[in-house]
Amino acid sequence: MQSLTDKPLSIMEALSSAGGINSGSADPSHIYIVRGSFQQPDVFWLDARTPQSLLIAERFPLQENDIVYVSAATLSPWNNFINQVLPSFSTYFTIKALADR
Repeated sequence: MQSLTDKPLSIMEALSSAGGINSGSADPSHIYIVRGSFQQPDVFWLDARTPQSLLIAERFPLQENDIVYVSAATLSPWNNFINQVLPSFSTYFTIKALADR
């Protein structure tokens, strides 16, 4: 969660201040800005894969209480699984290599 400053932020500035878009876990083609009330929100969609959309994102000012949501990448569940399992396999093979000496 990023706090707004006195100066209005663009979508690009907000994403940059949050650390950018992680290409391994986020899908830059599905960035959503949710604005307004819970009962009647306005939802804006940005596909940030093209230079034109990046220019739009640079000129799109965020308002107070806007929510910027970046969808998970298609491979994100697989990457999460590998990241959880890999340390266990690494430990197993390290112990096995030490035992075989």
